[in-house]
Amino acid sequence: MEGEGGWKWNPKWWRIKLPKGYSYTAYHMWAYFVFGPLVFIFFPLLIAGFSARFFWILVAGYLLGTTIEDFMWFVVNPYYSLAKWNPKEVKWYPWVQLGKLAIPVSYVIKLSLAAAILGGLNFLLS
Repeated sequence: MEGEGGWKWNPKWWRIKLPKGYSYTAYHMWAYFVFGPLVFIFFPLLIAGFSARFFWILVAGYLLGTTIEDFMWFVVNPYYSLAKWNPKEVKWYPWVQLGKLAIPVSYVIKLSLAAAILGGLNFLLS
């Protein structure tokens, strides 16, 4: 769907402007903040019944899953191969440099939150 343009594939979609010239597209807002949580967090809680522990496991799983899904886009996309997963080629992400490794800021935030949630649950259950 995005082809060679990545996040910039359809300039007519509305965007939420972020600092330093970055933006979030309508598609990604819908997918990550409405549809995804509805399907992967709300519906399982509706079916299984609410449990605070289950809720936090689902939230952590959603954070991990969306990070893996986003990274896999570069693995399977013929236009943006894994070789292009870097700050010079992928300009729609803000990146952070960790030693020689550059990682999108959103990956660091989501993986840190997931680790904190799962670590907190493990601590509370031990």
